[in-house]
Amino acid sequence: MKHLDPSLDWEVTELPVFDQSGKPINGYKRLINSESQQTLSVCKESYTPTKNERLLEVVHTLCNGMGFSVEGFASFKGGKRVLAYLKNPEPSTMIGLDTQDYMIVGNAHDGSSSFFTGMTNYIYRCENMFSSTQRSWRVYHTKSHDHRIDEVIQYHDMYYNERTGFYEMMESFAGVSVNNRTQNNFVSSVLKLEEDKELSKRMTNIRDSLVSCIALETRELGNSAFGLFNGLTRYTSRELQSKNPIFGNPFGHANTLNKRGLEFCKDLAKKEGKNSIKVLPRHQYF
Repeated sequence: MKHLDPSLDWEVTELPVFDQSGKPINGYKRLINSESQQTLSVCKESYTPTKNERLLEVVHTLCNGMGFSVEGFASFKGGKRVLAYLKNPEPSTMIGLDTQDYMIVGNAHDGSSSFFTGMTNYIYRCENMFSSTQRSWRVYHTKSHDHRIDEVIQYHDMYYNERTGFYEMMESFAGVSVNNRTQNNFVSSVLKLEEDKELSKRMTNIRDSLVSCIALETRELGNSAFGLFNGLTRYTSRELQSKNPIFGNPFGHANTLNKRGLEFCKDLAKKEGKNSIKVLPRHQYF
């Protein structure tokens, strides 16, 4: 898969922090990438990092227990965040579209996130991708974190609950009709465009690119909230240029746009009374 590495063969190393005169600064340490020697974070001595070795243990335990396989690994910004993708072997379809699901196991070495799990959905027809995380599966970096990670391994049912909820939510979106006005409101909401404010050339190009993606997807999938959302994920998966591309768009600007679009469509479904089908609660995104 694009942007995935076959292994996670480096580790987090802890080093002292020195002041300008070369004296060690008490109470602080530096975390570095053992392979690149890049600094991942400067933190207090009390901070307990979760090593990559521990993440790999969790990954292999989950694979053995669930019948999943390791698809690959991703390192974001030199390893400040790391992800493992576990491929679900079960064939799946979403409203007639062939899809592939992955369980995510991730961790951050810069204090920006806890040890977490989640899912990525990939649609073969258009290579659209969407990722989310389960807040209840987050484990923070404390002295007791290792025991909590053991608990996470037992909660693989949550992955299936999230997966089922996501598919049912997309089905509810497919039942919500949209018109040109709704599509324009969707674009403005996702891009945070201000009404009656003249757009720069760059923002005009971004808007036009998103509108074009929506037109392609709604032509194929129908003028529905499902078509709108897929137009957005097509844009974030195939058109949006990212400095640090990661499979599934779990981080950064692409994830932010996907989140805005998802909330817009959820509100549409609620207004149309299509929320009788179970929809996911609001997620804590990366």
